[in-house]
Amino acid sequence: MKNTILCARDVSKIFLQDGKEIQILTDIDINIYEGDFTVIMGPSGAGKSTLLYTLSGMDSITNGSVKFQGKEISKLSEKNGTSASK
Repeated sequence: MKNTILCARDVSKIFLQDGKEIQILTDIDINIYEGDFTVIMGPSGAGKSTLLYTLSGMDSITNGSVKFQGKEISKLSEKNGTSASK
């Protein structure tokens, strides 16, 4: 069985534009496995870049969970990828 490197569950992202909520991602589930080549495809404006930004931790998610090597990315330090102290 392959090791899961990245696991996202129920990921949603909402932006506010002109006072209105715009749902960009809705309940995304994805597993990325060690050694696999993964492609994200879709038409312009489908949310590919937003998904990649949220999976990488460069942007926050509105709802859900993203784990990298079993650690919730929202709780990792930007400096060294270890658990951030609060």
